[in-house]
Amino acid sequence: LPIRLRAIGRHNLVDALGAISLAKSMGAEPEAIRQGLQQFEAVEGRSRVLTSEVTVIEDCYNASMDSTGSILDYMGTVAWKGSKRVVLGSMKELGKASRPAHQEIGRRLARLRPASVTLYGPEMADAYQVLKQSGYEGNLLHTEDFDELHTHVMAKTHRGDLVLVKGSRAMAMERLVPSLTSIA
Repeated sequence: LPIRLRAIGRHNLVDALGAISLAKSMGAEPEAIRQGLQQFEAVEGRSRVLTSEVTVIEDCYNASMDSTGSILDYMGTVAWKGSKRVVLGSMKELGKASRPAHQEIGRRLARLRPASVTLYGPEMADAYQVLKQSGYEGNLLHTEDFDELHTHVMAKTHRGDLVLVKGSRAMAMERLVPSLTSIA
């Protein structure tokens, strides 16, 4: 039976497959499993897709190398008529792995080549440097000032764009979402 899962990213697909396996092992009927999965809705801040004149992927609950890499990989697979824009806040609490993790995010962004990359927070300076050195030609900004971040993102985002907003909980990236979804 085909299932339309209202979630994005490989990690959600893996979770859905696990749920299917568990439900089948407990004797659930295929139609009940399908209906249950189709009722799933992402919770606020966890890979939630908000559609308006601008489509926003809000993934602000946490950010690790795995979750950030996964959502960037997903962005690379999406066919989109408008521009793809990435707004990332620092990945916090990585300890000694912070610098290499942020550098790796810079490398992934260079391969993805979105129309714009806006990086927020001190740790994102490492991703910014990698992007600059890679020859990335899109619009690029690194800032530690939220007001500058907000102004820049709003100036660069247009109707029809796909915008990923992601960062560690401490970065409070969700503050951008109401402004992005109100673009007319």
